[in-house]
Amino acid sequence: MYDLYISGLAKLRGSGRPKSRLKQKFGGNLLQYGPGLITCRQFDGFVADYVDGNLTDRQLRVFEGHMVLCPMCRIHFRTYLATFEMSQQAFGSSSSFVPDSVPEDLTLAVLDAIGEAHPRH
Repeated sequence: MYDLYISGLAKLRGSGRPKSRLKQKFGGNLLQYGPGLITCRQFDGFVADYVDGNLTDRQLRVFEGHMVLCPMCRIHFRTYLATFEMSQQAFGSSSSFVPDSVPEDLTLAVLDAIGEAHPRH
């Protein structure tokens, strides 16, 4: 039933950014005040939990429903994923070794701050 509701709202709102100010305001209010919907700010608060798989079934449906309705949040989400993937490629995982050029006291301070204890190699 919720999926039917979201698809109906998506058809009503249309795809992409509305051309007129009235349609933009209506679409924004629809996302903010519609039953079972979340705002873009709330959506942003769920992104990391979504990627980590920490959303309940209801939160997952609402999150994905918002993505169907909001082109700006779809762009934001794709950008978040791309940034996350690029940082993993550039820096590797947290289990990667620390190069000898990094001072040991800095390494220990960072690991202490994030609650990890890894050897240098």
